[in-house]
Amino acid sequence: MQLVTGSPAQNAATGDCAPSTQPRPATRALRKALGLVGEFVVELVLSLLSLGLFLAVAAVAVWGWGQQPVVTAGGAALVVALLAYGVWVVMPARRAQPRGPLARVSVGLLKAMGMWLVYLVQWLGAA
Repeated sequence: MQLVTGSPAQNAATGDCAPSTQPRPATRALRKALGLVGEFVVELVLSLLSLGLFLAVAAVAVWGWGQQPVVTAGGAALVVALLAYGVWVVMPARRAQPRGPLARVSVGLLKAMGMWLVYLVQWLGAA
């Protein structure tokens, strides 16, 4: 298959009437613009979900503190201890990493909390 490279008159004279397989510049620009808009929408949705999760956690903490302050403080201490254990597991000085389910959960929670905080800081920084 040959690409059309000349003018329509030249192509008609030579018999080369195959359509071009390369997209037109307007099509490429439209694809790039749609890609940027899509990326923006995804970032906006993730940021809003992050802020919503933050507000939900804050609301649950306030409600819990009003109902049972001791249980709320104990739950917060448990989450902090689990995150601290996750930090201890991923520290570079550790050679043999524990492979138990508690280590996996704590490292997963640590990573999820880190990603959540990054999105939250980005959204609050933009506001």
